[in-house]
Amino acid sequence: MTVKVADVEDLMLWQIRMFYNGNIINATRWFEPTWDLEYVFYNKTTLVGEYLSNNSVMVGAILFPSPPGQEPFYGSGKLCIIEFEVVSVPPEGEVHSCSLNINNEDTFLWDSSCSDIPAVKENGHYELRSHLLPSVYVIGMLRVIGLTPGEKSTLTFTWNTTDATVGDYLIYAMASMVQYETDREDNTFYDGIVTVKSAETIVRDIAIVNVTIPFNVVYQGWVVSVNVTVANLGNGTETFSVTLYYSNTVIATENVQNLDPNATLTLSFNWNTTSVPYHHNYTIKAVASIVSGEANTENNIFAYGLVEIRMMGDVNGDGKVDMSDIGIVCFAFGASPDHPRWNPTCDLDQNGIIDLRDIGLTAKHFGEIR
Repeated sequence: MTVKVADVEDLMLWQIRMFYNGNIINATRWFEPTWDLEYVFYNKTTLVGEYLSNNSVMVGAILFPSPPGQEPFYGSGKLCIIEFEVVSVPPEGEVHSCSLNINNEDTFLWDSSCSDIPAVKENGHYELRSHLLPSVYVIGMLRVIGLTPGEKSTLTFTWNTTDATVGDYLIYAMASMVQYETDREDNTFYDGIVTVKSAETIVRDIAIVNVTIPFNVVYQGWVVSVNVTVANLGNGTETFSVTLYYSNTVIATENVQNLDPNATLTLSFNWNTTSVPYHHNYTIKAVASIVSGEANTENNIFAYGLVEIRMMGDVNGDGKVDMSDIGIVCFAFGASPDHPRWNPTCDLDQNGIIDLRDIGLTAKHFGEIR
């Protein structure tokens, strides 16, 4: 709160003694607003005194050197700023209030001859209504000590929302004003709206909804593109990971950041089969990590089915490369995907056409047996 004086003449000294209900509020500190042009002793030197108790505060200032060393004040202006903390919060539907009483003999003004200046002392009033609390909900308070010029400090607060009312909250941080501070606009930083929902209404459900692979037969050494589609079936934004496996071996893991409710996302994985043993069938499956509070976890796993890995050139999959394999590739020679003789197992180099490269690759492995 700010204490002011109006229409004063020849002011050399002021003192304020304020009484209040210490069970409701408590004065924590006070300031001479020396940065403010409206301060009665702006740009002048003073001596100050203070006394704080649990139900009163007494503060004051005197020009030093006193007049005629410095000019006394004439006019209207600010005497001081007193900072309070809330001690008691009223129950819902009630009000806490008290008088801020300065009308006493310890509140006075002196002129340059050390004589009382007649004044009307107007008391203040404090009131807190419970319905105002959502806009001033205090998460926590931390004290910064000895912060040097140019230095930064990061403070960590924990907000326990157990007793918070369901609704939207504007999150902001406010630094207290320090003595002689002139720029106070950046003492408050607003970080946006946070919505607190009822625990009963929060649904968390991540699902793998599809896995697609272009081939069910793959030659060892191929790099196969696998697409995995994930969905957020809950009502909150989710961050999680998706891991792709062949049988029980990890192919790769991808992270999904901030997937909105009811949204889907397709992830692309590249499966390098160079070191995968051939002449085996492998189950391809995708697994989404379980998010906190997720009840339905069955849809976090999606099994595509079996993919066969063959050795290069074993076109018919009989475990050896011989003339029958070369014959199959020769029969499909010149075919592309829209041709009736197209056979994807004959496209060994995956260029979309059966040509001499494919025959050459088969011939290169001629005679190999698993």
